[in-house]
Amino acid sequence: MRRLLAAVGFLTIIPLPRQIRITAEDHGGSALFYPIVGLGIGVALAFMFRQMSDLVPHLPLVAILVVAMSMVSGGLHMDGLADSFDGFMSARPREQALEIMRDSRMGAMGGLAMMSVFLVKFSSLAVMDGNAPALALGLAAVAGRGAMSLAIVFFPYVRVEGLGAPLRGRAGWGTVVMALSITGLAGLYTGIYGLTAVGYYMWAIMLGWTALFGYYCKWKLGGMTGDTYGALCETMEALTLLLVAGYVYGG
Repeated sequence: MRRLLAAVGFLTIIPLPRQIRITAEDHGGSALFYPIVGLGIGVALAFMFRQMSDLVPHLPLVAILVVAMSMVSGGLHMDGLADSFDGFMSARPREQALEIMRDSRMGAMGGLAMMSVFLVKFSSLAVMDGNAPALALGLAAVAGRGAMSLAIVFFPYVRVEGLGAPLRGRAGWGTVVMALSITGLAGLYTGIYGLTAVGYYMWAIMLGWTALFGYYCKWKLGGMTGDTYGALCETMEALTLLLVAGYVYGG
């Protein structure tokens, strides 16, 4: 239970009860529960959409939901996205790129990456109607956290210390099974709305993008960092929303 709470505390702004003390070991094993936390976030976002869709015009509502997707983590993942792309696009050697990522100041490439992800998310949701936005929000939240879990297992953590350091070497095949199972079940749920193919595509894109992004981080930086986990989550969410938009709009 403490590992689940550690995942909630790490991935969201939900405060944990003071009497619960999360240890480094709890944090290290929490990756197992990231997809479950993602499922909870997705359900909450879908609920927000359903409750507000009759009260708020579509485009302002989409903007609110896109902001909420990032605010649920306190902006931590979006900050990781900006830091990662500042380092990726610096054309500097590995150690210098990692130092750039440590800098709290945001560069032009980090700002461009944030703006690009926001625009993809917003425009993807904007073209959807009916139940599609609620479905897409749920899938995106699950896929983003599922991708993080897979990356934690399959790619090394490059820093000696940092937010992701306790995760090093403490996630195994159980985490992989959980990530694939929860995202797979979320994908199967799309069949209720006649969008079964979307679930399969989302699952395949999650695997492919995690592998591609992870290997790039390994080549560029030597492995993953807390920032790149956040970048992976944000970009995976954007890709999932784009997938649903393309399928619905194209259909």
